[in-house]
Amino acid sequence: MWKAGFKGALGSTIFAFGALIVSILFSIANPDTNYGRLVKFVIGQQEFLILHKNDCKLKSANEDCIE
Repeated sequence: MWKAGFKGALGSTIFAFGALIVSILFSIANPDTNYGRLVKFVIGQQEFLILHKNDCKLKSANEDCIE
């Protein structure tokens, strides 16, 4: 019985590793897509700046901004 459980766990691990490799290959092929940016963020190669919704950088040039 434990052999079947071990085989299932091993198969799941191999599948997850294969999916990770395919995911990385897709992100390398298309680095400027949202998916490519997400993979770079998860791996740690790219950082993102999280802005508050009222930040002046998000307003158009026509709007007044008080910092």
